[in-house]
Amino acid sequence: MNEGDWIKTGMEHNSSQHDPDVISVFNEFPLGSVPSVLKLLHIIEFEIGKKLLDIGWGRGFPLTDITEGLIPVFVLDPGKAALQRARLKRKSCYKNTERFIPGKLENMPFASHSFHKIFSNNGINNARDVPLALSECFRVSQPGAQFVLAYNLEKTMIEFYDIFETVLNEAGMHGSISKLKEHIYQKHKPLDEMKVLVQTAGFKVTVIETDMLKLHYKNAAGLFHHPMIKYWFLHDWKKIAGDGRWYQIFDQIKQRLDTIAKRRGKISLSIPFAVINAFRR
Repeated sequence: MNEGDWIKTGMEHNSSQHDPDVISVFNEFPLGSVPSVLKLLHIIEFEIGKKLLDIGWGRGFPLTDITEGLIPVFVLDPGKAALQRARLKRKSCYKNTERFIPGKLENMPFASHSFHKIFSNNGINNARDVPLALSECFRVSQPGAQFVLAYNLEKTMIEFYDIFETVLNEAGMHGSISKLKEHIYQKHKPLDEMKVLVQTAGFKVTVIETDMLKLHYKNAAGLFHHPMIKYWFLHDWKKIAGDGRWYQIFDQIKQRLDTIAKRRGKISLSIPFAVINAFRR
């Protein structure tokens, strides 16, 4: 592969996370979701006959464990391709899931007081308006309902973002640095702030558990080609760098990442996460 081809093959593509072909082959149990899901499943107080709502279903993890426990679940996700995949799965292992529903988290198509349990694994934090999404969770939950929220914290992939910011700073792109910081804030709000948002929506927070996952890559090309990066982050990163500058910016980032990989034998990214357990007042 010629120098620079890694960008053309790994970063210049038209596919997205909403492409049905991508959805159909994407790993059913992505590594980045497993640790937070395990904690989430441990915290949810499962009760037979109670109605659950899974917000931000994605491709269906961790719904298998829940539906096989004979608990009826409604799933809400704005991604039509992901829900189409869910309907395909329903023919086999998801017999007990009641409904797959497309919809925005800020305007849920449910009556008030519909659910006994609501949970979300990296779904609520991706809403355009997190306070409004949390307000909707309160509206559709019954008094005393349990609400469990898992999401990645503000230092997620800090190793990459520090390099990104340094390269932008050296290029004098201070406006892009502001966009980068806003991007991080929108995706990964500080834990103290998220706790306040949950409480302001009307829930009482009882337990918060935190932990961290480490993702490892052989080199920069391996990182940028990884499906999680390629389909869920790269588009926004390129917009931050700018249409006319992203190629040069990411070439600089690549060189620095590869220097780290040669020195340490790998590139490691930290994924700190929190699981918030709360109940409707």
